[in-house]
Amino acid sequence: MKTFKKSFSFIDATRKRARIEAEITNRNKYPEFTVSGSYDNECGQCLDHIQPRTHSQKLFIDLWREYHLKNITDIPPNVQFWPDFTGHLTGIIEEIEKEEKEREEAKEEKTGDERILEIMEEEGIDEVQLDAVKAYIEAMGIEDLKDFNESYAGQYPSDEEFAKEQAKQYGEIPKKNHWPHYCIDWEYAARELMMDYTEQDGFYFRNL
Repeated sequence: MKTFKKSFSFIDATRKRARIEAEITNRNKYPEFTVSGSYDNECGQCLDHIQPRTHSQKLFIDLWREYHLKNITDIPPNVQFWPDFTGHLTGIIEEIEKEEKEREEAKEEKTGDERILEIMEEEGIDEVQLDAVKAYIEAMGIEDLKDFNESYAGQYPSDEEFAKEQAKQYGEIPKKNHWPHYCIDWEYAARELMMDYTEQDGFYFRNL
């Protein structure tokens, strides 16, 4: 049986994103079905946390639960897949992708904060971060927020204040600030630091 590998994602009933990689491999000298992925920005065993939103999502979850890490040539003869297991799996994934495309097209019709808030909800970002997210989108020129939490470094009144806070976090400044630490050229330090960061409307983001 030919190997198979497909990566895809979908929004479940709780409006959280599942990123999935489904495979059929011969690594154990038989065709084995394996699934891995992440859910709500957390990796690991996410199967029991996903809440299917559509019939196709439920079909995939059921397949995952029943056949993960199993030899798919050992399926009981009373269980039928059309035209075979791989074809059945492919059909389910294609239907999920079609549904997601339709959902994305419907989302495109929304504008402004409503649209951004929906994307934030999908990525598990609290709505209080709306201004930071809008700055991130403006600074990075993208609406993909999967790296937002890793990139976001906070809000500061100036590059110099940002540099001071970063220095404190890295333990470069003692709690009892004394000479020569209060003699640092923070403007110069900030210029060096900002080679790795981007500022937008007072919000700071690490360049990933």
